[in-house]
Amino acid sequence: MDDSTTENETGLPTLIYAIYFVALFTGIPFLIGVIIAYLARGEARPIARSHYQHQITIFWRVFLGGILGWALIGFG
Repeated sequence: MDDSTTENETGLPTLIYAIYFVALFTGIPFLIGVIIAYLARGEARPIARSHYQHQITIFWRVFLGGILGWALIGFG
């Protein structure tokens, strides 16, 4: 295993989690994080792939929860 593979397997998921953390305050980077996760998921080893899948799931749950919350508050 070379160093670049190890760095991508640890550094990229960590970067996406950091992007998601920043998105809690600004909202916009959330989409960037999920795009990176979708692109990196296919070539990743199983342990890193599980992180990417979790990050994708987080995105969709927060996105759909935000739409539902907006709809309930906006129309309620």
